[in-house]
Amino acid sequence: MDVDAETLATASWFVEDAFSGIARPHPVNGAVARRLYTLYAELHYVRGLALLVLVSISFAEVPSWCGASCGDPDDDATPVTFGLFTLPRAQSVLLEAACLVVLLANAGLRYSYLRESFFATRRDSVAVLLLLLVAATTLVASEAFPTLRPMQVYLRGAIAATKNRSLRRTARKIYAVLCEIQHALLLIFVFVLFCSWIATVLFHNTTEGTMYLVNIYEASWNLFVLLTTANFPDVFMPAYTAQRVTVLFFLASFKIKRQRVQTAKLQVAFQLLCHVHGRATYSSTELSTHDWPPPIGAAIPKATCLRLFETLNHYKNIPYIKQDKMHVLFATLDVARDEQLSWPEFARLCSVFHAALATRTLPLPELQRYCPRLYNSASFQKLARMVCDARLDTIIDTLLVINAVAIVLESFPVLNGTAAVPIETEFSVWARLEGVFSMIYVVEMILKLLVYGRATYWASLKHRFDAILTIAIAAVDIYALSSSHAASRALVQILLVARCLRLCRLILNVQRFRVVCLTWLRLLPLCKHLMLFLASVMYFFAAVGMHLFGGRISVQALQAQCPTSPFTTSKYFANNFNDMASGVVLLFELLVVNNWSSLADGFVCVTSKYARWYFVAYYVASVMVLLNLVIATTLDAFAGEYDAEHKADASLPEASGVQESV
Repeated sequence: MDVDAETLATASWFVEDAFSGIARPHPVNGAVARRLYTLYAELHYVRGLALLVLVSISFAEVPSWCGASCGDPDDDATPVTFGLFTLPRAQSVLLEAACLVVLLANAGLRYSYLRESFFATRRDSVAVLLLLLVAATTLVASEAFPTLRPMQVYLRGAIAATKNRSLRRTARKIYAVLCEIQHALLLIFVFVLFCSWIATVLFHNTTEGTMYLVNIYEASWNLFVLLTTANFPDVFMPAYTAQRVTVLFFLASFKIKRQRVQTAKLQVAFQLLCHVHGRATYSSTELSTHDWPPPIGAAIPKATCLRLFETLNHYKNIPYIKQDKMHVLFATLDVARDEQLSWPEFARLCSVFHAALATRTLPLPELQRYCPRLYNSASFQKLARMVCDARLDTIIDTLLVINAVAIVLESFPVLNGTAAVPIETEFSVWARLEGVFSMIYVVEMILKLLVYGRATYWASLKHRFDAILTIAIAAVDIYALSSSHAASRALVQILLVARCLRLCRLILNVQRFRVVCLTWLRLLPLCKHLMLFLASVMYFFAAVGMHLFGGRISVQALQAQCPTSPFTTSKYFANNFNDMASGVVLLFELLVVNNWSSLADGFVCVTSKYARWYFVAYYVASVMVLLNLVIATTLDAFAGEYDAEHKADASLPEASGVQESV
C-alpha cells in the first residue's frame, strides 16, 4: 500500500531527529507547513552565509572610535590598524540590514510552520529572534545616536553564537566545568593575594619592594604574572641579588600556586568533561517505543524506503544520498532480501547509514572499458603486474631519497647563507636534474592511471597528493625551462618549497609517522567545537578591547607617555585593539606567548592600571580554562586514538597492487 505524503514527511522528521540526536518540534499538519519546513531546511546554507557575512562586517567596517576619519596611516600620531579593506559606513549598514532581513525572514518562515510550538519548545529560537529585533532596532537608532554603534559588534557575535547549536552545547559543557573548578580558580587568587600581602610586608623598604612590591596591588599583579612564568626570574632578581635565601619565598609560592592548584584544577575539569561530554540521544527504537509500537510482522516496501531517502535529502543533518547509494543503503538494511524492511532491519538505519554510503563500487579502468583488447594483451598485463608490484613503490621511494639529497644540495648554499652565486644561477644548474626526476614521477602517474583507472587512482589519498604535486611541479618546471621565460627569484622559491613538499610522501611511508598523522586527522572533529568556542571568546574579548582601548595605541602616544616601556622599546605598536582584526591577532598572541605582561603594559601606559583586569580576565578564561581543556581533552583522545590506530595498522597484512593503492 502506498504511503501518503504527510505520513512519509512525518516519518522523515523522526528519522532526522534520530540522526541529529535531539527531539525537535515538528511542523503543524498541512501540506503548506510541510513545504515551508522543506524550504527552511534547504535554506540552511543561506542562513550560514548571512551569519558569516554578519560577523565579517565587524572586521570590515570603520572602527567606531574613528569618527569622520581614522587619520593618515603614515602619521605617527594615527593609531595603528591592521590595514584591511574597510567598508564605508553606508555600505556596512546596508549589508548588515540585508543580513538581518534574511535572518528575520528565516525566523518568520520557521514560525509559519511551527506556530505556537515556536515559542513553547525552542528557547534558542526565541532568543535569536529577540537578538535580531534588538540588532535591527540598534542599527536604525545608531544613525541618530552614534554612541549605540559599538553595541552592534556584540550583537552580531551574540546572534551567531546563539544560532550555532555546537557553540551552545559547548557553552553548557564549559559552564558545568566552571561550576566544578570555581573553587580551584578562587584558590589561585587567594594564594596570589596571600603571597602578595606577605611579600609587601617582607620586602618593605628594599630594592625588591621599590621595584616590584610597592603596594599590595603591584605585588598582586607581579606575583600573578610570576604564576604564569612571564616575568620569571626578573621579579625576584633584586631580592635574590641582595640575599640568596629570599629565593625560597618566590620558589615556594610559585611551586604551590602553579603546580598544585593548577594541576588540581585541570584534573577536576578533565574528569568532569569525561562525564558531561555525552548528550541525550533519541534513536529510532526510542522514538518507536515512546510514540507507537510497530505492529508484529509489519514491513516497509522498498519503494516507500526510496521515497523516504529522497525526502531525507532536504535536511541538513543527514548527508546527501545519491540515487545509486539509495539502493546500496536499502540492500544493506534488507538482511532478509525480501524487498522490504521489517522493524529490526529499519532500526539499524542510523548505525549502518554512514558505512553504507562509504561503500564505493569503483568502475573498471577506462582502458579496459574502451580498449579491452589492448588491456587484455599479454604485453599490457605484464606492464600492469609491474605497476602493481610493491617493488615499484620501493624504487620510487629510493628515487625520492636521491631527490631529497639533490634538494638539500641545491638549497644548502642558500640555507647556509654562503651562496657564492645568485640563486637564479644555481637554479639553472640544478633545473635539468630536477627535470629528470619530474619526468619520472609523471611517467609513474600516467602508468598508474592506465592500469588502475582514474576513479581507483583518485580514491587513494596518497595518489591524490602525488598527482597534484607532480602536475604542479612539472608545470612550473616547463615554464621555467622554456626559452621565453627567465627564472625569477619568486619562481625558484616556489620550486624549492614544492620539491620539499614531495618529501612528505616519504614521511607517510613510515608506519609510526603515518599512524600519528591519521590519528591527528581523526581528532579534528573532536577539537573543532572547543576551538570554535575559543574563537568566539576571542571575538568577544576583541570587541570589548576595541571598546576600551580602540584608538589609544599609536607610535607618537607611546613614545611620549612611556618611552622606556617594553611595549615601546620592542615596537609592539601593531599589537593593539584599534580594529577587530588587530584585536584578534593580539589575543592569539596573548594565548600562546609567554611575555603577555609586556603586551599588557603598553595598554596600562595609555590608560590606567585598571586595564590589567582585562588581561587577567582573558588569561584566566582563555589560557587557564579553555586552552588547558583543549590540550587535556586532545591529549587524552590522542592517546586512545593512537593506540587504536596503531593496533589496527599493525593487524593489517601487507597489501600490494591495486588494494594497497586504494
